[in-house]
Amino acid sequence: MARASRTKADYHFSTSAEADLSLHDVDVSACLAELAEMFRPMLSHSTRFDVRSDVGSIGITCSKETLQNAIMLLLRNAGDALPMGGVIVLSASCRGSANNAHIEISVSDTGIGMPQETLRRAKEPYFTTKSGGLGGFGLPLVEEFARAAGGRVQLESEPNVGTDARIYLPAHARSEQ
Repeated sequence: MARASRTKADYHFSTSAEADLSLHDVDVSACLAELAEMFRPMLSHSTRFDVRSDVGSIGITCSKETLQNAIMLLLRNAGDALPMGGVIVLSASCRGSANNAHIEISVSDTGIGMPQETLRRAKEPYFTTKSGGLGGFGLPLVEEFARAAGGRVQLESEPNVGTDARIYLPAHARSEQ
């Protein structure tokens, strides 16, 4: 199938059908480190990419592959928002109390940003700002993953300043492995 003719359903199937969709105790810091190794080669020399994690022994329960797919979609959006280069930061931190902890995974960029009208529609299936109308399924898939894992997605953006996309997921103390 030609890449340009893929639909949301095709993309969802191709990224998840071969993946291990079973739930696991995911080491978020290790997951981010793996993603960084995959993503760095995709960046131009004028883009700085930083990875930060302070989650320690806190983990999440989800499909690691689906989590990585969701984060990679956000990273690619951030890369697309930096046509002249800039900074992308991938970070994870633990928030909340012991009884109500969650992991916040953030992808922020210093890119072109989005006006409020675009931001309001950004998670709508098939809505895209890309020329040619290709795209519009990345953020809905990220939102679908977050909801299935008991979490949510939050977007903040300002034109000519950048965008911050955050995934919030329920956290727990990781078992010794």
